[in-house]
Amino acid sequence: MLFGRPMNDYKIFVLKHLQFIMLRSFESFPKGSVLEPPFLVRNPVGISIGRNVLIRKNARFEIINEYAGVKYNGKLDIGDGTIIENDVHIVAASEVVIGDKVLIAPRVTIVDSDHGFEETSKPIMDQPLKLGTVSIGDGTWIGTGATILKGTIIGKNCVIGAGAIVKGIIPDFSVVVGMLATRKL
Repeated sequence: MLFGRPMNDYKIFVLKHLQFIMLRSFESFPKGSVLEPPFLVRNPVGISIGRNVLIRKNARFEIINEYAGVKYNGKLDIGDGTIIENDVHIVAASEVVIGDKVLIAPRVTIVDSDHGFEETSKPIMDQPLKLGTVSIGDGTWIGTGATILKGTIIGKNCVIGAGAIVKGIIPDFSVVVGMLATRKL
């Protein structure tokens, strides 16, 4: 008890206050959008959230501004009405653009970079990243546990199967499944 109130009341107040401060750091985060705690956000200034976006708990958004001594200008843009379920991890060192009304199931990973490994005399962690913009079209559904790799462009109203590993250009209205995902329709 503190000042006659249960400690949990103060913890909730502090968490909500910290969340409010964090959301103000985003490039945009309009009213009507929700980011459920707990979450991990690195460099929120590079993140734009659309209207009526729902991001479930344990989201991890990493905007890379510097790695291995190289400067990057990472951006993450999430369109209106998109729903991102639990435990989704997104890394942007270049640009990740998620369209409007996209459904992203739990445990999806989206990355726009790979580690460089060409210089055999240097540890991989000391080498610059390789970049490739990721774009996910309006109305697409990404299934549970899918991985979207750098340089991937997914068209509108696509279905990405659960557990798929996707790299390349996926045309509008496609259904892709498997590792490395291949077009089925």
